[in-house]
Amino acid sequence: MDNEMECRSRGMMRDRVTGLRRINFYEPQRYLHQISGLTIDPVDNHNVKCRSNYLVIRTTGDGAMTLYSAGVYLDKIVLNGEGAKFGSWFPIHAASKRCW
Repeated sequence: MDNEMECRSRGMMRDRVTGLRRINFYEPQRYLHQISGLTIDPVDNHNVKCRSNYLVIRTTGDGAMTLYSAGVYLDKIVLNGEGAKFGSWFPIHAASKRCW
């Protein structure tokens, strides 16, 4: 496999982990998740279908913002005596032809 790392001893493993920690640099980032256009359609007394648009924007440490993901959520909500729970949650990313 391409993702394997040779470690014949505990010392070799420690060396590899230390190297990875020093080499890998992850810039701080934040994600803004926006939901809009919510529609709610009752199916029966115990089920509701929902559809909403979503947008996720990633902001890096220097303030640069990029579109990370966008699409549609198709949800089924089950209503019972204890409240409401997701029966299913189906995100469709904008790259998918089924989105529109």
